[in-house]
Amino acid sequence: MPDSTEPPLFRDEDPPAAATEERAWRVLIIDDEPEVHRATRFALGDVRFQGRPLEFLSAYSAAEGRRVLQQQDDIALVFLDVVMEDDHAGLELVRGIREEIGNRDVRIVLRTGYPGLAPEYQVIADYDINDYRVKTELSAERLYATTLAALRAYRDLMIVHRSEEGLRFIVDTVPLLLRDRERRRFAENMLQQLARALDVAPHGAVIEGTDPPRLLAVAGIDAAPGEALDSQGSGMPVSAIRRSLERGMGDDGNGDLFVHIGSGEDEAPAVIWLHVGRPLESVERQLLQVFGMNLGVALDNLSLYERTRQLAFFDTLTGLGNRALFAQQLDALIQRSATPAESLNLQIAMVNIVRFREFNSVLGRAAGDRLLVALGQRLVEHFPEAHAAGRISGDTFVLLLPADTPPERLFQATADPFDIVDTPLRLEISAGLTRYPEDGTDAETLLRNADVALGLARRDHPGEIAAYSRAIDEGLARRLNLLQDLRGAVERDELMPWFQPQIDLATGETVGAEVLLRWRRQGELVSPAEFIPIAESSGLIRPIGERVLELALEYQRALARRYDRPCRLSVNLSAMQLADEEFPARLRRLLRRHEPLEAPLEMEITETVLMEDVDSSMASLDALRELGLELAIDDFGTGYSSLAYLRRVRPDRLKIDRAFITPLETSEDARSITRAIIELGHHLGMRVIAEGVETPAQRDLLLSMGCDEGQGFLWAPALPADEFSSWQARPAGGDAG
Repeated sequence: MPDSTEPPLFRDEDPPAAATEERAWRVLIIDDEPEVHRATRFALGDVRFQGRPLEFLSAYSAAEGRRVLQQQDDIALVFLDVVMEDDHAGLELVRGIREEIGNRDVRIVLRTGYPGLAPEYQVIADYDINDYRVKTELSAERLYATTLAALRAYRDLMIVHRSEEGLRFIVDTVPLLLRDRERRRFAENMLQQLARALDVAPHGAVIEGTDPPRLLAVAGIDAAPGEALDSQGSGMPVSAIRRSLERGMGDDGNGDLFVHIGSGEDEAPAVIWLHVGRPLESVERQLLQVFGMNLGVALDNLSLYERTRQLAFFDTLTGLGNRALFAQQLDALIQRSATPAESLNLQIAMVNIVRFREFNSVLGRAAGDRLLVALGQRLVEHFPEAHAAGRISGDTFVLLLPADTPPERLFQATADPFDIVDTPLRLEISAGLTRYPEDGTDAETLLRNADVALGLARRDHPGEIAAYSRAIDEGLARRLNLLQDLRGAVERDELMPWFQPQIDLATGETVGAEVLLRWRRQGELVSPAEFIPIAESSGLIRPIGERVLELALEYQRALARRYDRPCRLSVNLSAMQLADEEFPARLRRLLRRHEPLEAPLEMEITETVLMEDVDSSMASLDALRELGLELAIDDFGTGYSSLAYLRRVRPDRLKIDRAFITPLETSEDARSITRAIIELGHHLGMRVIAEGVETPAQRDLLLSMGCDEGQGFLWAPALPADEFSSWQARPAGGDAG
């Protein structure tokens, strides 16, 4: 038998317009990325609402958007980027639209590519924002649903302008309701406000969900929040409420009102049942429809607030807190400590996976994500005494530990293999430590110092632990000053090539020279061991390297014309140049300007750089060979030293590292290794040159082993261009001094 209280007819959520008009709904896109404009127009180009198409306007900055809104008063919907000229440009424009321009009707949908810059809850509440989405969330379907919901809200606002009092009630009430962030309390207030608007006693309930529907709030009936709708025996119109939850709102003519609260695609539907005791007037129905939709937006905003808090303070992959939450927890612990600061002793351990990029490349991103989740769980389980734990970026985790926790336990936590793929995976980690209160008294300083310590471990001691000290800061300050000065030196063309002679051991003739970069800063030479790593890490090595090549070629030609003696030049190739796919093309253009070469040009590359990405390196070296360049392997014997890669590279020259030459006179092992390298090089058709030759005895031993060439202080250090020119004019066969 049907429920006698069920209303015979529910209104459509979106009734067709009485008369179709071709006048378009105007939609303004405010975003500094042109691609966003194109994508939005493409996704919504064919959309029609109530028979009317959409007309798109574009603005590419907050200022331009403000001008459009001041000039056009019939814009229905604004898609607004949160971050444009600065992090707050979008939200400042929202304030301008609502307060300065005074436009309370236009619907606003916020979009952002930076979840961490989510608007505060109060901004969402105070400025009547329809929706907020991370750009990656906005599929075509969601964009379509969001647009129709916003246009429907705008249309209904236009309708209810006929009733200023009702509109004022809606606009004033919803923000007031939103001031209470607790969902149940919000629902109670919603029920009370609706009863007040209709001038009746509150007798009804707010029901949410469908499986099963549950009471979210009650007033004037014998029921309790949280109970299932079907369990009620209080005379509630259960079937009608169920129908309204599915779709529609209306009144049954017997005094029962059902206000369907629209919701987003991720939220459960809700309905307000209120016993009014009289039929509703037409304008009341219109107002209630708008009121219900605005309440739906309000409920969605409560969920939005919860989601934005999750995005702002938690890592979505591991579920751990992010850097912002960790900083809050650390500061809170410091502030609530009732004891003097000296007696609260903590340490912050920042942990990073060594070669995580390689794991991601080889195993794939999905396996890399599983590895990050497993490491986060492992750290939490291994350090139950931790005050906080978080993932603060990529593959970097952080722990807030008691000061007496042995740092070595970090390695114990990762000692067992991880079951991520078929083969158990063993990790190597680097870590940076900083202590409270010795290294800082607030979270920002302590996290910064832990970052500094971790950076030192990653750069100089991978797989080890580095503790923060002021000396590290001093070193960073010097590196920063050097970087600033180095940029200026590059712009002023102050870095110059010097040349260290390379000697034929059999004849004593100068057959070549290694081009070595020198920088005179404030009258003093800066060690290449100090400024070259800075140039590489900052990207300056690219313009520096190409300028050195150009100067070397110019000098090579001038030297040959002056002395009629060809001189091979060897130029070091950095990892960044080798990885640059455009480098061979730029080098080809440079060589064309200096054709024909007066003597061979050789590119030197270390084993370590070569093996960072073998396949890519081989492709780059093949391209250099096609340009007619010679290749040399520098520091041979200290890296991977693989016959396989030697066969693939086919270098013209092997350079024996000075580490084997220095002990040559006293160490049989050094002599055996050196002899083996020479024989290997000759067997593979290469010439062999020894670096760091400093004594006649070393030269004689190398000559007896069949070494072809030598380079070192026995003959000359690296020389400026004019001094090397004079060196070239000397008779062959002499040693330095």
